[in-house]
Amino acid sequence: MITMGHQILRLRFGLPAAPDSKLPERLRRLLEDITSRVQMIEPDMAVLGLTGALP
Repeated sequence: MITMGHQILRLRFGLPAAPDSKLPERLRRLLEDITSRVQMIEPDMAVLGLTGALP
């Protein structure tokens, strides 16, 4: 039996110097289309749990 570990993706966004205040929330909603396990760390960083999202 082969067990698969957790698959985690860390993203850092190159945001403009003065980003729209709603941009982090829009990014989070976009990432939730990939997986429901999204954690925004800072306005320009996110961690996604992909284990359940992989076929």
